[in-house]
Amino acid sequence: TLAPDKRDEILRQVDDIIADCQFAIDLVKDYYAQHSGEATSFANFATGYLGLVDDDGNVEYYDGKLRLKDSQGITLEDNVAPENYLSIVEEKVEDWSYLKFPYYKRLGYPAGMYRVGPLGRLNVADGCDTPLADEEFHNFKKAKLTSVNR
Repeated sequence: TLAPDKRDEILRQVDDIIADCQFAIDLVKDYYAQHSGEATSFANFATGYLGLVDDDGNVEYYDGKLRLKDSQGITLEDNVAPENYLSIVEEKVEDWSYLKFPYYKRLGYPAGMYRVGPLGRLNVADGCDTPLADEEFHNFKKAKLTSVNR
């Protein structure tokens, strides 16, 4: 558990942290406005997306269930327990790389390739579960910038 003095220390910083986050969001929006051509074409290719969501479909970072969507935003898998990951995913080994390439079993390789991370999380989620984050999430989704924010 979090000790009360540590909790209070964190709570005293909340307004500054929210302001820093809003500054970062505005910075990214300004960059996008100035470099929209590059931003819409960079890493813009069709893949699926995989991430964790909570019971309401909000972005989850620790607990949660797996959700997989295709490049059009259609849900392929939902509510998959993380311990059952290997029931929907396999890995491909290429002779030119030490990396393994995970893909969705039902679509095979390479059609079943998917992305994870911040973009994957946002693309599989329905929301973010806090008012300010939800507002920015819905602005991002509404923008239809490229195929990356389906």
